[in-house]
Formats: sequence, structure tokens, C-alpha cells
Amino acid sequence: MHTATWSKWVGRKALIAVALGGLVVPLLAVAQQKHKFSSERSADTSEYTQQLRIDVDDVPGHQIRAYELKAVYPDDSVKFLDTPIKEEYNRAFSDYINTNGRHFGYCSYVLKNGDKVHCRIDGTTQATVNPDGSKNITFSGVTTLTGGTGKFQGIRGTLRYSGFYDPVANRSGDKTDGEYWIEE
Repeated sequence: MHTATWSKWVGRKALIAVALGGLVVPLLAVAQQKHKFSSERSADTSEYTQQLRIDVDDVPGHQIRAYELKAVYPDDSVKFLDTPIKEEYNRAFSDYINTNGRHFGYCSYVLKNGDKVHCRIDGTTQATVNPDGSKNITFSGVTTLTGGTGKFQGIRGTLRYSGFYDPVANRSGDKTDGEYWIEE
């Protein structure tokens, strides 16, 4: 091919590639549009339904624990896309010394249409002792959305949570914020 013809051919191919790329990028952006998530759950709507605590004999106050926390969402205000959350289950572990340490595990949001959103949790818990001997127990961490069922099969995202645990009432409350998207 002559140099001028070659330049025109390459130039046209580059122009076509840029034009097609301009169509593909917006389609990918729509497919992975990010959505905000925000919820605030009171202690009145949650309960530890199962717990197994095992003392570790290395230092005083060291316990490992497996637990299940069930939370209900009494109204339709907390949603993924337009689907309200009905219940949340956290099935996790803690490794604490005097209620200070790490918690980690898995969670599932059960939606009102029957779909589920699955996630992984990883965080820390801290306890401070009040002058009267009672404890203030707070926790924080990250929830990673890992998939789901139905239209939420490709859900991904990151949520940050912080809250409190009341061991006397066997309940906890929290505030969660973050964002998610659906991968096709």
C-alpha cells in the first residue's frame, strides 16, 4: 500500500474504534451504576438468636464466640434498588479479650420479594468500663456485598457500619452507609 493510502486506512480504523468505544463505555457505566445505601437499625429490632462462647485459657477474659444475630426491618424504608429489606441475619465469630477484639463472618439480607443479598463482615469491637462497672460496647467495620439471588445475583458493594452492643438486653443497633452496584 502507498503511504498516503495506508495512513488513511489506519486513520479510518482508529476513528471507527474510537466511535465504537464511545458507545461501549456508556453501556458499561449504566450496567454498573452505583446506588447509595443507608440504614439505621435500633436495638429493638434485633436479637442474638444463637451464641456459643468458649473460654480460651491463655489470658483472663479471652473468649471466642460463634453467633447469629437476626434483625427485622419493620417498614419499607431500607431497600436494595426498589426492593425493601425484610430481615437480616449475621452469622459470625468474635475473638475478644474482655469484649475487645475482632468480629468477622457472613450476613444475608432477606428481601420482601424473597430474593437475598449475601455479604461478608469484618470489624472490631471495643468496650469501655463506666465508673459503676457497666460497659459501653461499640463496634465498627465493613460489609462487602458478594452476590445474591434473583435480580441481585451480581450485586457488589461496600458498606461501612458502626453501632453498639447491649449484652444485658442481648441486642445491638447500628448505622450503615455505603454504595453498591449490579454486575451483569
